[in-house]
Amino acid sequence: METSENIGAISLALSQAQADLTNVYKANAGYNYNYADLADVLEMVRATLPKYELAFVQTPSNDGANVSVTTMLCHSSGEWIKDTISVQVDQASKMSMAQSVGSIITYMRRYSISSIVGLTQTDSDASIRTDDDPDGDNASSVEVVRLASKIEIKGVKDLAEKAGVDMAKVLISAKVAKASDMTAETAERMMKKLHAAYVKAESANDDQQQEVAS
Repeated sequence: METSENIGAISLALSQAQADLTNVYKANAGYNYNYADLADVLEMVRATLPKYELAFVQTPSNDGANVSVTTMLCHSSGEWIKDTISVQVDQASKMSMAQSVGSIITYMRRYSISSIVGLTQTDSDASIRTDDDPDGDNASSVEVVRLASKIEIKGVKDLAEKAGVDMAKVLISAKVAKASDMTAETAERMMKKLHAAYVKAESANDDQQQEVAS
């Protein structure tokens, strides 16, 4: 994974977008897989990311027998996150080489954009079916807590540095022993606080400079 020098702003925006994203379920029946297809994933992502000034670009490329897809997440601040996935192409049965390459690119695009924004694509019933309860009739709701990703943790650290706040104080405020113990919700809360502290500090600095100039 590659990133811009700072990712505080994009991490905050992505964290907020992730709170708005919902699991994408398989829309079409009749296939032997239980995940949402690329169109379903892109529909969710395109409807959500622009609200938080986020955009993405996906570009395929090849290197000999390998095909790659690079996914880049961009923010209006100029910050970005980029990653590339590559696989070796094997011609599938009853498919031309071009069809095999196209199928692989579609798979990698779906996998890559889902991974970079933290989106889950699954069959709506898959998580509640068991051998004893194949239809999920007796399933009870389960609260899922997601730990902060490496991107979100780096975003907290970047914003702390910009705001001039010691990370030890951030961890105390977050009530965790180390940054990796933060949940995604906690990381978002810390980023909001640090962003507000940074804006306040910048405003005070501007006022101070104006007083000196006058």
